[in-house]
Amino acid sequence: MNKLIYQSGFALLLLGILLVFQGCDSVINNDRSGSNLSENQAWIDEFINVQGGGGAARDMNVPAPVCHLFTADGKFAYLTLGPGAGGLVVVDIVSNEPSIAKAFPREEVKANCGVALSQDGRKMYANWGDPGDEFNPPDQSGEWYVFDTSTHSLLKSSSETRGIDAHGTRPTPRGPWLWQVNRGTDNGIVINTRTDNIVHDLDFVGSSPDILDFSPDGKYAFVSLRGPNPRSGAAHVATGETPGFSVIKTANRQKIALIQPAAPEERERSDFHGIAVRSIF
Repeated sequence: MNKLIYQSGFALLLLGILLVFQGCDSVINNDRSGSNLSENQAWIDEFINVQGGGGAARDMNVPAPVCHLFTADGKFAYLTLGPGAGGLVVVDIVSNEPSIAKAFPREEVKANCGVALSQDGRKMYANWGDPGDEFNPPDQSGEWYVFDTSTHSLLKSSSETRGIDAHGTRPTPRGPWLWQVNRGTDNGIVINTRTDNIVHDLDFVGSSPDILDFSPDGKYAFVSLRGPNPRSGAAHVATGETPGFSVIKTANRQKIALIQPAAPEERERSDFHGIAVRSIF
């Protein structure tokens, strides 16, 4: 975990950036036997050559949790499923025993990426990304969804991403705006959360943008950028040229800085995935 102090007007921000250097030879212990999966021959034989989503990439419907977010009252969690399978479940987490309150199959909600809560807490957003055919790429791919957090009903689905591989999404601290970036085309969109319509385009925000967050005053957006050799997550099209993060001025949606903490000789191994911002005051 690298930490960087960034000056935003008179406010000092602490950026907690998830920088992942490990490759397949350092997979964490996450099977029930406690052994390292990279040393499990059955796992190696099944998945070592699979790109872009483990079992789901082999046409296996593997509903593995990807991202989650809680409702404003803390009673429910929305979980997207994937990486390749897709789907979404709403989990009641305050009952004596957690239970699924609502489940959407991939045929209805093919969510496999980010989730975001509207500023007023009334809506939850989710999306899915798809790199498409690399030899005949589409004009746009992916989809985004809007849910009513009081009933967990689907309010809207849209395939208008204006780019390829919709991924990271986050509401701005001020104003009814939701930003969403596309990893495959290095751009994004801004959605008005009152009308759920796209109101702005985000032009070039950096090479292979993944996750984003905002300064507390909403004046800047910080967007993580993947490296040339992705170290976490399905490779997808998450292959970038400038591992680090972009700084975007939200007033005009223009990139004003590129931060690459890794030394030049280390950038082949550098890969930024998650990013989060908090005030240190």
